[in-house]
Amino acid sequence: MFNNMLAVLGRLITVLELVAYVALVALSYHSFKVLYFAGKNIIQTRSDTLLHSCFIVAVCVAIFPISSDIVRDYILALDMEKMALRQLFYLSMFVMECGFMFALVAFHWIGGCALSPLARVNLVLSVLICSVEATQFVARGIYGFDGLMPFYKTTVLTLHAATLFSTSAYPFAHFWRYNRQV
Repeated sequence: MFNNMLAVLGRLITVLELVAYVALVALSYHSFKVLYFAGKNIIQTRSDTLLHSCFIVAVCVAIFPISSDIVRDYILALDMEKMALRQLFYLSMFVMECGFMFALVAFHWIGGCALSPLARVNLVLSVLICSVEATQFVARGIYGFDGLMPFYKTTVLTLHAATLFSTSAYPFAHFWRYNRQV
């Protein structure tokens, strides 16, 4: 039963990743200049800031799951002692999530725009994921305690699904608000 639930959640995440990629393309439909070449001279309105911030989030959300999957598969293919492999795995997943947060903030800083509510939500979700990864690193990687595995799997999948859902929902909400104003 539990494995079936995780399989369904995994499929949901795959669908939400696809929706996030579509959201990335939908955001590109607007102003190419605001999305890709933002700066203080180009971002004029609060709407431009929000659009650019959400685009940064969509790019980070599109890139980091792929890079995390590549790192995960590489680490799991290594021929190492079991506990060392666990430690490396959980530490690398923690570092990848920290990298996501760093990239999100750095791209906002480089682009010269403020963090949107969507970016803040993704940062909070990332902090929660980092907390779970760190807990699992200590519990399973250092002490060999497997009792948190169901909690770990469910929580990480749910938080990743929430990240993808929030990112995917923004363009639809944006278009809905835009159409109501017209």
